[in-house]
Amino acid sequence: MTATRKEEIITELRRYIAPDDIILAVFSLSGRELLPADEEKIHRAVCELKKKYPQLLEIFSFSRNDVYPFSKLLERVLLRLEIARLVTIENPNLRIPPE
Repeated sequence: MTATRKEEIITELRRYIAPDDIILAVFSLSGRELLPADEEKIHRAVCELKKKYPQLLEIFSFSRNDVYPFSKLLERVLLRLEIARLVTIENPNLRIPPE
């Protein structure tokens, strides 16, 4: 598959995939049931992933003026995932329920 075709697929998928779906997929693909519920670590990790997968994560913008890269959208996504009980915070870990 060519790089151009990959970009076309990502562009097409972005029309149907919400930011919440992207972050939940990142968590699920981590292969871990528990992740540290450390806001700074999560924001830094997603910011680093954005450098590796810019087309997929371009919707997330990060401030550079804070103590660590911070995304208002990512913060809202994490809250929505918690409210929807797609992730839960347990002593201070995020639990990703098995499908």
